[in-house]
Amino acid sequence: MNDLLLDSLEVHNFRAFQTLKIEQLGRVNLIVGKNSVGKTSLLESLWVYANQGSFTSIREILSARNEYKVRNSKKFNTSDEEETLANTIKYLFNGRKELQHLPENIKIGSIKQA
Repeated sequence: MNDLLLDSLEVHNFRAFQTLKIEQLGRVNLIVGKNSVGKTSLLESLWVYANQGSFTSIREILSARNEYKVRNSKKFNTSDEEETLANTIKYLFNGRKELQHLPENIKIGSIKQA
């Protein structure tokens, strides 16, 4: 079985979800719901999972919601970008708490893994 193919999903402390458990996933899944219930957060959690929490995938998610803005400067370097990401990463956590006050880490995976 492919490591990225999920038969279930468990998400903790990510965006709209303090805890989300989906016991059974199929090869194709339909996501529906009212506005602001977490459909995009669910898709973002899957994107982070599929990209193994890569710096690039996290930056893309934050940028898509205008939560991460890179300064427009020729002197801007990788360490500046990492600092900007570190200051905005709190937006990925449920409740958008400051990092030093987070009760637990973000966890995304199958129910068996998370």
